[in-house]
Amino acid sequence: MWMHVLVTAVCGGLAASLARLTVRNRAGGVVTQRIIFGLAFVLLWAAFQKTVVPRAQGLLASLTIEDEFAQNPAFSALRKYDRLTFDSVIEAAGQSLQHGATNAQVMTEVGARIKISVLPKVSSASDQAAIQYVRVVVASAGELERQGGDLCYQFLFPRDNAPAEAFTQLAMTTRGATYAALAEVIRTSAISPQAAPSQIDVREPLAYIASLVNNRYGSDVSMLENPGAPEVDKTKVCAMAIYMYTEIFKLPESTQGKLLRFMLNTGGPKT
Repeated sequence: MWMHVLVTAVCGGLAASLARLTVRNRAGGVVTQRIIFGLAFVLLWAAFQKTVVPRAQGLLASLTIEDEFAQNPAFSALRKYDRLTFDSVIEAAGQSLQHGATNAQVMTEVGARIKISVLPKVSSASDQAAIQYVRVVVASAGELERQGGDLCYQFLFPRDNAPAEAFTQLAMTTRGATYAALAEVIRTSAISPQAAPSQIDVREPLAYIASLVNNRYGSDVSMLENPGAPEVDKTKVCAMAIYMYTEIFKLPESTQGKLLRFMLNTGGPKT
């Protein structure tokens, strides 16, 4: 409301000034001035509504969202340790708002963007941060699997890195745990980055986990090689991914961390 009041005042002032300048020292000045004022006001109002107002509203809304996400640990960590990504996320949020997205839609989009931008950092994060993050992801996948449908699959394997709507179906506590885990990934990968493990580093535990999954699912395991293929059984792919990670969590912690960082660095599920 106050934005429209401000725009009205500005347009009125500009229109009045234009009218006075146009009819100065001319006969019939008052009537002409009123006509010019009216025409100028309408044109200026339309111009402001088309250009200035949407941009101003988008800027104000993006600032509001930035303020709201200041309470989000992952967002705060991104702002502190990766300002470039932080700024790009804020810019994208502002653009979405200018195109008519609601605050709730933008909040979901921003959360997904943060999640996607952080994934490459898992391989260089601490073992503890990687383990905790994947634990939260597996718990989230299990929560979505119990809801039925393709939610679990959409969450683990989002197409084209698009914001996963499945994330919005998670309990608020689960989302909070996800952001907390992401924050630790961001922090540890920034202050004490580790080299990504090589296949040689994880050869034995990788072979062990592969044998467990093969023994349980047989030839269906081949679906994990291309989980995005249209013909895959999405329910089974999700179940295999959950089983695989659950078995990894039974390994010694130091082995878990290396194996998870290796897998996420070389193309595991897009968690």
